[in-house]
Amino acid sequence: MHGGNEHATAAVDPSTGGRHPAGTEVGRRLAVLLGVRGLLAVVFGVLVLVWPGITVLALAYVFAAYALVDGIGMIISGFRSSGGTRWWYVLAGVVGVIAGVAAAVWPGVTVLVLAVWAGAWAVVTGVLEIAAAVRREDSGRWWTALAGVLSIIAGLFILIWPAIGALALATVLGIYALAAGVSFLWAAWQVRRAHVVVLGA
Repeated sequence: MHGGNEHATAAVDPSTGGRHPAGTEVGRRLAVLLGVRGLLAVVFGVLVLVWPGITVLALAYVFAAYALVDGIGMIISGFRSSGGTRWWYVLAGVVGVIAGVAAAVWPGVTVLVLAVWAGAWAVVTGVLEIAAAVRREDSGRWWTALAGVLSIIAGLFILIWPAIGALALATVLGIYALAAGVSFLWAAWQVRRAHVVVLGA
């Protein structure tokens, strides 16, 4: 009995009237959206890493699809969130959508231009991801913030060395996406686990 009470106390969030966000519908949706973003990032990372001799055009289209879908996911997360995190996610999602559309509609994109787009996208979304994560109250927020840190590191690396070539760019983006994807999946599991603890308390 005593151990169950400890779990219940740890799961209380004063900002939601004594209920942990993961125990609400918003918390459950957050876990799902984090999981989807994590799976998407992992798929993107594996794809660009295992694609032998990937061309600039192919990388541009794959990056465009990833940034566009992830951006839409962040916008949905924003509108389904509450409090101060909403507009950070929406803004980050808009940045992703713009980056995805820009990469898709420029058929003659060069690796230098793509690197600048990808680097700027990674830095901006990473900053906004961290800003949104630190304002959340769930147990997975620090893993989401870690994904933001990884995004900033990858973006700065690309921006510092923009002329790294398509294969090197794909490698950097792939490693970042895999690491960030794992962070998102772990964050989703933490949120979901907190929800189960609250229900079982």
